[in-house]
Amino acid sequence: MKFTFLLTFFLYFSPLGLLAEQPEDSSPHAHMLEASFSEGEIVSPSENTEDIEDQVRRQLRYLIGTLNGYQGGAAINSTLDVSVGEREILPSGLYRFSYTASVLLAWNRSYGLPTRRTFLLPSRADDAGLRDFYRAYQHCKEEADYREWNDFFYYYRPQSCRISERDPLVVGLDANLSLSQKSVSQRSPEFELIWKDNQLRTIAIFGDSGTRFSGVSQFYQYLRKWFGRPASDQYEYYSGFRVRNQEYSTHLGQVVVETFELYGEHIHQLSDTFDLRYEQSSVLADYVAYNGHSGYGKNIAKLSSIGKFTAGQYKLFYLNGCDTFSYFNSDLIQRHQSLNPNFGPTKYIDVITTAMPSYFKEMAYGSARILWALANQKENYEVILRNIRNGIPLVIGDEDNR
Repeated sequence: MKFTFLLTFFLYFSPLGLLAEQPEDSSPHAHMLEASFSEGEIVSPSENTEDIEDQVRRQLRYLIGTLNGYQGGAAINSTLDVSVGEREILPSGLYRFSYTASVLLAWNRSYGLPTRRTFLLPSRADDAGLRDFYRAYQHCKEEADYREWNDFFYYYRPQSCRISERDPLVVGLDANLSLSQKSVSQRSPEFELIWKDNQLRTIAIFGDSGTRFSGVSQFYQYLRKWFGRPASDQYEYYSGFRVRNQEYSTHLGQVVVETFELYGEHIHQLSDTFDLRYEQSSVLADYVAYNGHSGYGKNIAKLSSIGKFTAGQYKLFYLNGCDTFSYFNSDLIQRHQSLNPNFGPTKYIDVITTAMPSYFKEMAYGSARILWALANQKENYEVILRNIRNGIPLVIGDEDNR
C-alpha cells in the first residue's frame, strides 16, 4: 500500500530521481518542467472520446492543489495536451480509458529538480465520481474555506492525509519530468520596445479597492517613494470602478500610470463600460498589472479576452492573482501572434504569472517593483523577481528576449 506520506518523504529527502545541478532560470523561485504521462488512466460512465478528454482535464486539475502543497502549480489551461487511447469495459459497467498527456509544471526550486514523480488523483472525473472522491477525502486539505465539491481540486493536499492507490476512488499516475525549453536565464523585458516612444505607459488594476484588503494605497505609496510627486493627478469615475491617471517625469522620459480601482472583487462581473475604458488604455500600454482574485480562472480569462492591441507593440502582463500560472489560457499570446504573424508567438508579449496563491497585502510591492525596473532599464528577470516572493512568480514568453 502506497500512502502519500511516503511520497512526501521522497519529495523532501530522497536523492533518487533528482538531477545533480539546478540550472539558472528567469524565474528565481521555480523551474518550469515538462510533465509527461505515458500511462494515464481514467474511469468513466461515458464512452464518448470528447467526454473523456474533458474528464482527463478535470482529473489533472487536481495537480494544482497537489503542487500548491509544494509551492508549485500546473499550467492546465494553457499547456495540457491529451490523447485518449484504448477503452476497457469493467464488470461494473463503467469504462476504463488509457491516455497520454503532457503539461507544464511550476516546480519550486527548494525541492530540487526531479525526473519522475507519482501523483495521487481521482480515478473518475465525471460529476458523480468527483463527488464521491470529495466525500471520501475532503479532509485532505490545507484550507477550509472551499464551498463546493467542484472547487476541491484547488484545496486538495494529499500530502496532508493518508490516501492509498488501492482505493478504487484513487489512481496513482507516474509522470516523467524534464526541464522545459521555456526555462531560460539572463533575459530582460524588451526595454527598447517599451521606450521607443519615450514613454512608459502602465495599467494597474486593483480589485476590492474600497476595502482594507486592497493594496492600492500601498501601490500609490511606492509610486510616490520611487518616482516623486506626479506632474498631474486626476480621477475618472464610472459605475463599479474609478480610474486614477498620474504622470511622472523621469530622466528617461514620461511614466504614465492609469490605476483602475475596482469597487468589487471580479472584473468578469463588470459591465461593458469597464471593457471599453480598458480597451482605450490598452492600445498604447506597455505594462499591465492585474492585482486581485483569479475567480478560479474567470477573472484571468476575462482580462485575456478584452483590450485592443496593435502590431509591433510589446506588452508585459503581470497576472498577480492566485495560481494564474494554472489559470492562464494563452489567449493573450494568441491574440498578439495574430497581429504579428511573421514572428514567434511571444515576440511582442511576456506574461508573469503566479504558481501559488497571491496575497492582497503583498500585491502592491510586486506590481510597483516591476514598474520601477521597467523605468530604470537595468535588471533582468532574475533580479527583478528575486525579492517578489508573493505567489511564486514565473515568466512566460521570455525565451525570445535578449
